[in-house]
Amino acid sequence: MWFRLEVVNEGTEMICPHCAASNLLGSKICTNCGNKLYEDKPGPRCPVCNAPIHYATRTSPTTLVCGLCFSDLKLVKVSPEHVTRPSVVSEKVTSRIESVKAAYERPTRRIPPQKDYGKPHRPKSRVKQLALFIIVFIIGLMVGYGLGSPGTNQMTTVTLTHITSTTPTFQKETSEAEILTSKEILLKSLNLIPTEYKVLQIVGNLELNLTGFVDGANMCLAKSEELGATKVRIRLYAFNSPSHAVNYAQEEIIQIKEKRGYKDLTSQLKHENCFAWGVESLTASQSSAICTKENYYIFVQVTSTLPLELAKDELTIIMGAIYKNLP
Repeated sequence: MWFRLEVVNEGTEMICPHCAASNLLGSKICTNCGNKLYEDKPGPRCPVCNAPIHYATRTSPTTLVCGLCFSDLKLVKVSPEHVTRPSVVSEKVTSRIESVKAAYERPTRRIPPQKDYGKPHRPKSRVKQLALFIIVFIIGLMVGYGLGSPGTNQMTTVTLTHITSTTPTFQKETSEAEILTSKEILLKSLNLIPTEYKVLQIVGNLELNLTGFVDGANMCLAKSEELGATKVRIRLYAFNSPSHAVNYAQEEIIQIKEKRGYKDLTSQLKHENCFAWGVESLTASQSSAICTKENYYIFVQVTSTLPLELAKDELTIIMGAIYKNLP
């Protein structure tokens, strides 16, 4: 039986397992610390970053997560006659790497020395502006002298009196009463998340075709550990009613329970309307949680080289930080 790797959710960068720095897809050496991102091993490779599939984490019998670019992959059965070598995916990755190299190796265009033409000529636009300013200034003087009484050049003195208004003033409501967007809530939650995490990406004002969807934002965090790295994905969606948020969460939870092969971590969270689960392999672990609060849907996923028993604590901290900042 032959299998083919398909990309379900493509990553945007490669995370160094030594310093957690971001690198371009297809890189082999970290641009920050200089260490190798991976060791070349025979066998299939990630179709997104070209790293050996040995570094991927199996989340279910047919799904994997790359340990370097954190792309979601899926195993699809194919017949032997449809198997081609080299694969189309490898050619795609190779062309991407070659295009990046060509951009850096492209020769710079030589700029010939400019000749000295003497005193630079004043642009016509500045001359027009200066002439217009002089005309306006002269007109202003003429109007100012015309305000005096006829036949005299004396200026009219006007006395201004202070008028106290009895109109009541209204103070602006406190910022706590203002409605925050999903992106603003995530940024506010960073104050309760450990400072070791670095924000890799945050996108707000999402427009999704979901029932009752109002606003949404995605955020990606990463930090380095002594023995590896940890990456966090966060999704925060606002709906126009709590029922719409619960319905969307229940649909995702049903799909997750159908996959099986996971460890239930719901008791790890101390919040209502939450479901948490985790999977673990020899090289990495992944813990996730889905929660709802009022009309908000929250999804947090922690992928780490640490054991699941340690990684699930990070899940609890991050979910708690977001939960506390929700209205």
